[in-house]
Amino acid sequence: MTERPSSPGTFAEVLGLLTSEIRPARNGEATLFHRGQALQSTYDPLREARRKVAAIPEGRIVVVGLGLGYLAEAAADRLEIVLAFEGEEGRFATARPKAHKHLHGKIRFFSDWPLLERELVRLASLHTVLFDPSLDAVPTVKNRLEGLVNATTSPLVLVIHLKTAGDVLRSLAAVQQYKQHHPYTRILFVTEPLYVPIVRWAPGIDGILSVGETPPRVAQRPLVAFNFSGEPAGTSLLEHFNPVFRVGYASTGSGIRLIDDRTPRHAEDLNKIRNHMNRYHLYFTILGLEPRYDPPRLQIPPPTETSVPIPPSPYNVVQLGAGSGADVWTPKRIAPETIGVALERLGGTWYAIGGKDESETASRAGIPEERNLCGKTDWDDLARILSGADFVIGHDSGPVHLAAALGRPTLALFGFTSPILNAPIGPRVGVIQPDMPCAFGGCRVPCPEITCTASYDPEVIVEAARHIRAETLGHFLDTACTIAAKGFRFFYPREHVENRDPLLRFAAEMPSTAPPWDLPLALAAEWAGTRER
Repeated sequence: MTERPSSPGTFAEVLGLLTSEIRPARNGEATLFHRGQALQSTYDPLREARRKVAAIPEGRIVVVGLGLGYLAEAAADRLEIVLAFEGEEGRFATARPKAHKHLHGKIRFFSDWPLLERELVRLASLHTVLFDPSLDAVPTVKNRLEGLVNATTSPLVLVIHLKTAGDVLRSLAAVQQYKQHHPYTRILFVTEPLYVPIVRWAPGIDGILSVGETPPRVAQRPLVAFNFSGEPAGTSLLEHFNPVFRVGYASTGSGIRLIDDRTPRHAEDLNKIRNHMNRYHLYFTILGLEPRYDPPRLQIPPPTETSVPIPPSPYNVVQLGAGSGADVWTPKRIAPETIGVALERLGGTWYAIGGKDESETASRAGIPEERNLCGKTDWDDLARILSGADFVIGHDSGPVHLAAALGRPTLALFGFTSPILNAPIGPRVGVIQPDMPCAFGGCRVPCPEITCTASYDPEVIVEAARHIRAETLGHFLDTACTIAAKGFRFFYPREHVENRDPLLRFAAEMPSTAPPWDLPLALAAEWAGTRER
């Protein structure tokens, strides 16, 4: 197979591989000289090549560079393939026509770097690579390719994920699973400074690169870079690092799309499903793994003398905002007074967490000053506090994703963001949302009335919390009936509603209003109907 050149002159000519001079060796065979220096034996080039091959006791051999074909010929039946540069064939065929005919079908010519490098990396992990002496004429080319081969013994893999806290957190389980499948890789996680503490909790990640005004540099060229960030800053970093294989979000002629240099067909599938599955699972899929429901393994550091004290048990935690500072997404937030009444009815001791701009919101919810921790915690403090909470209530936000990942009983309050994409994942988390198709699908611009968030009242929050903590079947059914009667959906994200759900065919025939004993199935039915349309 021959790739066509993208610039004047063949690839070999552009790189300077054809500047060597052909002279006869003492045995009459052709040999190569460059600037007066012999690149191969001036006595018997083929015998010299056979000695090189004999030094490799077993296994298949990949030859990089064609030259005059001696190394490829010496490999004989052990030759896997020759990775040659377009333009080398004419010189070889003229100088050694019999050898050219003998090697027919064993040579693949390349006209650009990306395809050559990707094929070399694929083969180097399976076979022994030898470089034809003709490459000594251009040391920069040989050094570049040798560096790639050496890198396959301890490959560097980058994961680019710039925001948000919830999304960064949800990607950690997939990255940890990738590390288990590829234990010899070195994984560097690239993120914004705000989220560095979150990534530090995750064992299996070998290092963290914090993105500042100047793009970070790495000492070794990455073989693979996965970009989970679907915004221009993330795609720019993907190009900046110049990996051999790019996977994930990238800038293309048709905008930002998911790509996969390893398997283009995989990219086609990713673009079909990316808006129809939880991002938690999308990250697994981008990495080429089977999606799982296991939360990430997190190691929270112990408190220090300056840490915020952990409240005395038992206690509960509420998160009343979404974002921090100017990034607070006001329409996403349910009225704090509504949540406050629900907390009073649920009883117990409640602590508020969030950014400092949420301190006033917590006061409006009735949280006393001594239990208002908004703006007083860093990520480590927050993780320790959430780890000890009996129950957590909050919006679609980073702290709620963290509470779910830590295995705490958690109620996530959704408005117009889609739970298909954003539901938190954990063993004891439930999601509630008004039963509105526009909300379930995730509206891009909320209506002026913001009907979904305005639909919340204290009773539905109380019943949803009691539903999660129900200890008897009767209590479970009673709370489910109340939730459905008030026009809300409740589901456990583990009862997934994604494309691969085996319930979808059956669920499409179910009514959109769920029987109280299977509210998750109603959600699946709604999603199945959406897909049918």
